[in-house]
Amino acid sequence: MSTQNEVGYISTQRVGETIPQFRRVKLDASGNWLMADAADGDLWSGVIQHDAASGDLATVRLRNTPGTFFVQASDANISRGVAASTGAIYPGDDGTVVGATAATRLKLVALETPASGQIFEVGPVG
Repeated sequence: MSTQNEVGYISTQRVGETIPQFRRVKLDASGNWLMADAADGDLWSGVIQHDAASGDLATVRLRNTPGTFFVQASDANISRGVAASTGAIYPGDDGTVVGATAATRLKLVALETPASGQIFEVGPVG
């Protein structure tokens, strides 16, 4: 696995559910981190940097952070979708990302071709 570029912005808040490392997250109405789902589309805040149990304080690299960061792939289609030359990835459930789908494309590009369940490096688009 490569090393993420750790320049950038972070936020530390409590989590509202157990969240594994490198999952996309969003804030709920109470200001707690929750895992972002496919239905959230491109509305997510950042990527959690360590495993956290409900009620723990957790550090999140915000999505507007310059540089690269890690995310978790969730399905077997991830390598096929990413390998389709664009590197496009899409939101999955439980804070993961997936390959080709009808969902809204995330404003990220894969920097490597992941396998299902793999943590891999991404960077911002444009």
